[in-house]
Amino acid sequence: LVAIHGEMVHDMHGYMGPVGSQRFLAWHRVYLSVFQRALKQHLGHGPLPYWDWTTDRAIPAWLDGYQPLVKLPSKAAPIQVVRKSGPPEDLPTSATIETVLANTDFTRFTSVLPSVKDGGGLEGIHNSVHGWFPDSTMNEVAIAPADPIFWMHHANIDRIWAIWQFNNPGQVPNLPASLLDDQQRAANVMDPWPQYTELDTRGIDGLGYAYDG
Repeated sequence: LVAIHGEMVHDMHGYMGPVGSQRFLAWHRVYLSVFQRALKQHLGHGPLPYWDWTTDRAIPAWLDGYQPLVKLPSKAAPIQVVRKSGPPEDLPTSATIETVLANTDFTRFTSVLPSVKDGGGLEGIHNSVHGWFPDSTMNEVAIAPADPIFWMHHANIDRIWAIWQFNNPGQVPNLPASLLDDQQRAANVMDPWPQYTELDTRGIDGLGYAYDG
């Protein structure tokens, strides 16, 4: 699963272009869902917790000292997770999230472009939290998921999107199923999991989980 995030062919980030911006939230929702099922299947663990950095302004204490060695199939040497954090005041605030949630258009809501203090839309806020970890595993796109806090951070991003979806029904990513360009022809398919499309991400109930706040 860590290796998948390093495969840029999945076009799942805004810096990759307009399609990546539209796919960012949907793709990572499927990614989270697959990870949670893997935890349950292989380890018997319960739901993945989210890290709400607007209220918990530091790395959760129970995770702080855990920096695992993670093996990847494609790399001879395992990844040693390195985690250095920034000052609490540099994390997004509740006010920032309220401003992002006030965007009623999906493209503006998900945008990486600066539109509010300390970030842009939700992907911009997401980026700022990755950047809160200087010289760390979390700040390297290809290996960030090796750090368990990656999943907790993305669970919080997904939770915020779920709140926004509830408040803005009918606002969905612009990912047509068929375009002339081969890459965009399947833009609504959440590869490498062809059984999931953008339609499956329009609510979290169908993916088998819920948030408590």
